[in-house]
Amino acid sequence: MNKKESKTFVYKIVDEWTDDAVGMIQLSHVDRIAKNAVVGRFWLKEHLRNKGVGAAALRKLIEKAADSR
Repeated sequence: MNKKESKTFVYKIVDEWTDDAVGMIQLSHVDRIAKNAVVGRFWLKEHLRNKGVGAAALRKLIEKAADSR
């Protein structure tokens, strides 16, 4: 997992202030030819929900996926 040729990637979401893991996000079914993928599991600690943290994590995931083409 998380090797260049992988079709599934899992990333830890980290609180920048405390450096604690606060969630995870998975990108799966990566198809480099068709240039698409699926956001699989997406978990975030409850106290951080509805505060923009998940949206920021999703934006970072999209940036990372776009940069790896």
